[in-house]
Amino acid sequence: MRNIQQVNHKHARTRPGTVLLRRAAGIAFLVCASVAAGPLDPPPPERVREAQAIVRDMQSAERGPYTRIRWFCNDGTVHPPTPYACKDRGGGRQHAEYSPARERLAELGWNVGTIVAALDWQALWRDDERRLRLRELPVERYLVDVDDGWVLRRARHYRGRVQVEGEEKQGRKLLVQLMSQADWISGNFLVAAEVVRVVPHGTGEDLTRSIRRTAQDIAEKDKSFERLRVEIHSVPTAASAERVRAWMAAGDRSPELLKEATELARELDRLFGSAGRKERLAAARKRLARFALAEPVVKRLQSVDGEDELSKLERLGDVMYSVRGLIADKSATPTLRLELFDLLRELEAELRVLSAGDNFAASRSRAELARAARALARAAYGTGLFSGGELSALSHALAPLVDGGEIPLPDYIRATRSLNLAGTWAVGSVRYAFADVLVRYAALEPRAAYFVDDLLRGSVLLPLAGVGGRLSADAQRLAGVRRQVFGSAASDLVALNPGLARGPLRVLSEKDMAAEPLPVRRDEIVVLPEPTAELPPVAGVMTVGESNPLSHVQLLARNFGIPNLSITPALYRLFKEHAGKQLVVAAGSDGSVLIRVDDEQAAPSEKAKAEAEKLEVPEPDLGLRRPIPLAELNRSLSGRVVGPKAANLGELNRLFPGRVSAAVALPFGIFHEQTSAGENSPRSRLDRTYLAAREGRMDGDALTAELESIRQAIAALKIDDPLRGELAATMAREFGAPGSYGIFIRSDTNVEDLPGFTGAGLSLTLPNVVGLDAQIDAIPQVWASVLSPRAIAWRSNLLKRPERVYSSVLLMKSVPSDKSGVLVTTDLFNRTEGLTVTTAWGVGGGVAGETTESLVLRPDGTEVLLSEAKSPYRRELNPQGGIRWRAAADGAVLTAAEKDQLRALAK
Repeated sequence: MRNIQQVNHKHARTRPGTVLLRRAAGIAFLVCASVAAGPLDPPPPERVREAQAIVRDMQSAERGPYTRIRWFCNDGTVHPPTPYACKDRGGGRQHAEYSPARERLAELGWNVGTIVAALDWQALWRDDERRLRLRELPVERYLVDVDDGWVLRRARHYRGRVQVEGEEKQGRKLLVQLMSQADWISGNFLVAAEVVRVVPHGTGEDLTRSIRRTAQDIAEKDKSFERLRVEIHSVPTAASAERVRAWMAAGDRSPELLKEATELARELDRLFGSAGRKERLAAARKRLARFALAEPVVKRLQSVDGEDELSKLERLGDVMYSVRGLIADKSATPTLRLELFDLLRELEAELRVLSAGDNFAASRSRAELARAARALARAAYGTGLFSGGELSALSHALAPLVDGGEIPLPDYIRATRSLNLAGTWAVGSVRYAFADVLVRYAALEPRAAYFVDDLLRGSVLLPLAGVGGRLSADAQRLAGVRRQVFGSAASDLVALNPGLARGPLRVLSEKDMAAEPLPVRRDEIVVLPEPTAELPPVAGVMTVGESNPLSHVQLLARNFGIPNLSITPALYRLFKEHAGKQLVVAAGSDGSVLIRVDDEQAAPSEKAKAEAEKLEVPEPDLGLRRPIPLAELNRSLSGRVVGPKAANLGELNRLFPGRVSAAVALPFGIFHEQTSAGENSPRSRLDRTYLAAREGRMDGDALTAELESIRQAIAALKIDDPLRGELAATMAREFGAPGSYGIFIRSDTNVEDLPGFTGAGLSLTLPNVVGLDAQIDAIPQVWASVLSPRAIAWRSNLLKRPERVYSSVLLMKSVPSDKSGVLVTTDLFNRTEGLTVTTAWGVGGGVAGETTESLVLRPDGTEVLLSEAKSPYRRELNPQGGIRWRAAADGAVLTAAEKDQLRALAK
């Protein structure tokens, strides 16, 4: 991080302080609360409605997304299905022809009913940054498998729609071409593995998922099978096949169900039975024996036979780790890579068999459980669910346990916390791989939202979570820490913020997350399936996969003392079963968590007590009414003349001269002056409105409507000519010639840094506004954001006179940055000495809901990995104004040298 030239500051109430860095074409530690619509936004509602109508028609149509059977000859001609129609035309393939409706659906953004034989390399390897057509295939196949064929509901029986031989031949050809893209595979390993899993190519049956799909289908048709479905989905064993056969004999089943159940039992035997397992591994070794480069893998697989269960688990974990390395080997042929991906699937199934259920872990020592966890983690890396950095961090944390010696209790607890993060890391990997496709497909068909869960439950993450849970329970028992959910011990959740909440449980779906605002009430305890930067007031929050201690949700939770928990997909499913119930959620500062059904009502005095504890709003000094350049800003102005962002930016400029982005602040006095002009000014309307509400002359709905009207009036203000001229002159002196720069226009209020409260993330930031007129005209929009419904709702919980909120504005010159984030000079994760750093690629990352690289840098020079950056896209400055999006790499963001420089800066 040499030649750091710019510094920027986002003051958050985190002790002892927050420092944010920025440099041109380098690192930017910056908060941006609002940016342009991005590639992970759901499709427009009108497009979704049209697409859903097409899908409904396909589901009821006998031919689904197809019209007729045709010969597609290699000379480019198409012919009716007469015998040997392509004989004199260079050969060809016979399959169904896509219907106009299917082609329209593809234009709208959804490729369905894919016929592999009709795919060519150009169609599959489209020239977009993320190769989205590839990423669609696993999600499309998932919907077909779990939704009774989905768009193929009736067309599955359309004779001749596909030819198995043609599908496998073309599928293998396409996969071999994909396997030649070595560099792409290294950066998209999980996508490649899933594409190999779903594209037919003549080898490598996916028995694990086939079994789970069939069990689900039987349970939907006969509820008495539900208990067996749960077993098969969670802890299947060699005995599961016999239990299926016993179920078949125990009742009057239809011929259709008996046929499905018979096939299910046969597949269970093949996957979990001793003979079937040996047969499949022997066949895989035989296929690999053709490749000299794979000889070490073949030998290690041969030596597995005869080992005890744990040793075999470790050996297979090592093999899967090695296989991923061999796939990345530049000398590996495409055909060998394809065989190795098929092998990974077989080994993953074998590992799940070895570690299935409580029997494996029940009698193991801590050292043995740690050995099993390490082996499963290496296997998870082998399948693409972990990065090398995550595996290294987890292996390092487990090392003292694996050695079997004495380990200090704090180190034991830290090791199990790292192990509990593994599920979050894997969720991040799957979302990084498929996020853009899942957003699109979940909008069309909500069941697509469960793709992540389905993928992980069919992986080695399930047994890894079981082993990790036992170690966590042991560490918590020794430490006296309790984590209970509905009366049972639970290790798969992390308390990011302590607090106590009572209220009804609201569990949002992936589809709910697209709503604006989110459909929640302030008295509810809310469960989110994914992180978000836009959360209305709630009583408590739990988020799947959230590990960023500096996200907007966490800052809001810290403000209001509400519990904020990171949970796993398994707990998300459990909470869905309790949706609507009245709960108590208590999270302690020691990491303890208690979640139970509420068996008592809150004391009547609680509301009165909360009202009495609300904060007084400090009165600002409104006398200064001119733009203030950066050189005049300092800490003494904070909350009095300007907001804390501007004041502390000035302080940083004094401490680090030459390293702070050019800036100009508009004090509270300008906001007051511009909003108070005229008899019916927004300022006078605001005072009258809140007075009427306090006196009971205006109900809640009327208050909301009037505040929105006032907000719109402020946003529509035109800055008067004298101020406009003064601003233009000041900006020219500080920033340069008009049109030659962009600025971030940032909200900065008098209630943004009160004791126990920070307004971080509540108001608007407009990113990289270009052009003098556009810049000046945008300022009222930022002023108006202090009256946004979300900002009002959160502030009303804590402030006695919310109408006395005044907005200053900070204008900061845009600086392009490769990396950005937040540094806090304390350990927010373990609540000990250290630094918490959260970083993302591009401009303005770190707090806006993306999966960041989050680290704790400890005083002894070591570090704790909380998460790696796994947002599929990064923001960059658009020279024409605003933000544009580019595909982003996953994994580590900061280099070792940059971490050292952050340590030095914090010191």
